[in-house]
Amino acid sequence: MTVDLPEPPRRLRRRPGRGCGPLVGLWFVRLFILPHTLIGIALAGAAAFGLFVWLFGADIPGRITSLDDARGRKGGNRYQVDYAYSVAGIQYPGTTYVSANVYAGLRVGDAYPVRVFRPLPTWMPQPRGPGSSASTVFALPSVSRFWNGILSVFLWMA
Repeated sequence: MTVDLPEPPRRLRRRPGRGCGPLVGLWFVRLFILPHTLIGIALAGAAAFGLFVWLFGADIPGRITSLDDARGRKGGNRYQVDYAYSVAGIQYPGTTYVSANVYAGLRVGDAYPVRVFRPLPTWMPQPRGPGSSASTVFALPSVSRFWNGILSVFLWMA
């Protein structure tokens, strides 16, 4: 004799994308990545603009306003050169760091040219005086590529 039993209740499963658990986790990841993405965009923009200034900027005469040798955080000396340059009659200050050898040969009032983009003279001025280098112009694209490369992995995972 066979007894017909009713079907067992079907197993309930949550629909994909429903419920608050995965949703909260996804929004947390999105909100965590957002400022890092904005930083990546800013780095890429700064790298492009720095290269633009380096290639197409105007060399402006500047003067050293003060020299300072201070103790660095790790015990070494830091040789700071404060300079000022004028664009359209407005004076703009700037600061850079040089080596000890270059610092020894500098005096307040010496010429210290600066390359700037004239319409935006405070955006990424590049000192061209003794001891200055274009290292930030060439380092910024590398830092930007590294930052955005790592960020792309996290965006892909999210």
